[in-house]
Amino acid sequence: MGLSRWKFTGEFKEAGVRRLELGASVSEVARATEVNPRELYRWRRELHTKAISMAGLFHAGEISGSIRSSQSQLRNGWTASGGQMGREQRSEIS
Repeated sequence: MGLSRWKFTGEFKEAGVRRLELGASVSEVARATEVNPRELYRWRRELHTKAISMAGLFHAGEISGSIRSSQSQLRNGWTASGGQMGREQRSEIS
């Protein structure tokens, strides 16, 4: 009979990594949770990678939203002036 693999929930992994970030040593958390220290290192790496990728998506969304807003302002300024932008409208955009 083969060894069964343990399945840990995301909450359990996050709690273990949170304890590490609060200053507990890897060996303390490993003993308390009965998890191999290598697993804790892997969970920490995975959670940090996930956080970085989520931050990148959030930042990219802010940039694309800002671009869309600028494009909309340009379009509205263009149509409101009958197809031409006056000096004062140009200076607001720059």
